[in-house]
Amino acid sequence: MGSARARGCGTSASHSSSRLSLKNQALHERVNDLAELGQDIQGIAAGVVARPPASPYDTLVAAAGLKRGVALGMEAFGEGGTPLGIVSSVSSDFSRVTLFSAHGVTTNGWVGQAGLPLIIEGAGGGALRASAARSAGIAAGDVVFVPGPGKLPIGAVVRVDSDPASPSVTLRIAPAFNLFSISWVELRDTGITAFPPKADPPSAGATSAP
Repeated sequence: MGSARARGCGTSASHSSSRLSLKNQALHERVNDLAELGQDIQGIAAGVVARPPASPYDTLVAAAGLKRGVALGMEAFGEGGTPLGIVSSVSSDFSRVTLFSAHGVTTNGWVGQAGLPLIIEGAGGGALRASAARSAGIAAGDVVFVPGPGKLPIGAVVRVDSDPASPSVTLRIAPAFNLFSISWVELRDTGITAFPPKADPPSAGATSAP
């Protein structure tokens, strides 16, 4: 009987190993598909020539402009594909990126494993904020995402401010990227919904977002 039980255990282990192997194979195929998708996304790499505090807070100046195909509304990404902001002004050789943290900028996103929809607002000084229902149970550490392309982390909740008399809470969000260490960005058109504030009148030869 002991021999039969051992054979049964061996067969069960073999089946478990086969199922695990199939799952691993499917996972590898999925990873390869995502890698190929990422390779198909082509952007414009540009060095950052001015960043906070050398540039006005919540803006960057990138060394790529109209000559290289940069257009208003393109999204800027940092290392690891971290979303940073939107191109709000373009000249022949340079472009200005208004960061998502700038006052007046809003973008659609979501937070946490449940994907609760949010409207993310720039709070200035590199910070972000959003409002959510108290009942949603959002907590410090929950990751905040924006679209473009796919599901991209823009930051994480660092504090939840609440008023006992209000049914909503304010989420204080820290960007996923250190804005003071940015040395390059990738600019590409993602079609994301964002609303940069009105820019200063551009210099000659430049175009600016309305």
